[in-house]
Amino acid sequence: MRSAPLPPWLLGWLVASFLSRQLPLCVMIESLARHLIARGGGGRQ
Repeated sequence: MRSAPLPPWLLGWLVASFLSRQLPLCVMIESLARHLIARGGGGRQ
């Protein structure tokens, strides 16, 4: 059985702890993600 590089909860915790120290970056990523979701989802603004 092949093990994953990181368990999902550990990966999520690392990302959360990293982003908590990089709040402006987090906001930028979130706005970019919303923009991409709006485009990819076919939702008209």
